[in-house]
Amino acid sequence: MHPPDLLLSNPSSLSERLRWRTDKLRSSIVRANCNTQFAQTAPELTGFRHATAGLVDGMDDDILSHSFRKTVQLTTYDSYAPLLARFFENPCKASAVLNLLAPGLPDYICLSSSTSGGLMKTIPKYNRLSNIRSRSSDAGSWTISDPLRRRTTAYVWCLWCDQIDIADEDNVTTIYVTCGSVVTRRMHLYLDPEKDGEKMATFSMMQIIQPPCYADSSAFQYSTTLHRMPLDL
Repeated sequence: MHPPDLLLSNPSSLSERLRWRTDKLRSSIVRANCNTQFAQTAPELTGFRHATAGLVDGMDDDILSHSFRKTVQLTTYDSYAPLLARFFENPCKASAVLNLLAPGLPDYICLSSSTSGGLMKTIPKYNRLSNIRSRSSDAGSWTISDPLRRRTTAYVWCLWCDQIDIADEDNVTTIYVTCGSVVTRRMHLYLDPEKDGEKMATFSMMQIIQPPCYADSSAFQYSTTLHRMPLDL
């Protein structure tokens, strides 16, 4: 005999609370992103735009959530690919990618592992590097300070990040292209890509060991181990 479905067997009060929390979360996400380029132009959201008639901010959470669930179907990567291709145009113009999938510009573009077949997918990630920058300000000195440790070889992970320069009339903004594991490792080590030059300058390169790469992949996808010696020896 199969056990009862836990969600269906919840007390009505708990089920109602779960529904309320879900509606509130969904509506907050919709409100935060309703003015993006994708939300304003995507054919997949035409029904939702008609249902809300530009009144998203004034709708109750339950009504907004119900409208979204009723009018928006599941999407695939193909729905986003034409927009994401704008990041790789040369030049990349700010007007083409600003507020694309979320407000502002992404901190970085994450590359998939392409294990599902075909080419790697690109996925913009917003408000992620702020985690590194807020934590790194409280981190200890990145350079080795212990006298004994300074006289030993230091092994440092140099984690790959490419960059895209996004230009508008006044300035150029740099965003990064990398994979998710690189960002996770950088957050763990407080390695902000903007400070790579400063941090690497504390070491003199002795040897670079490049790991083998798959035949159908580029070397930039993989971390490179830098065998370095501190300059103060």
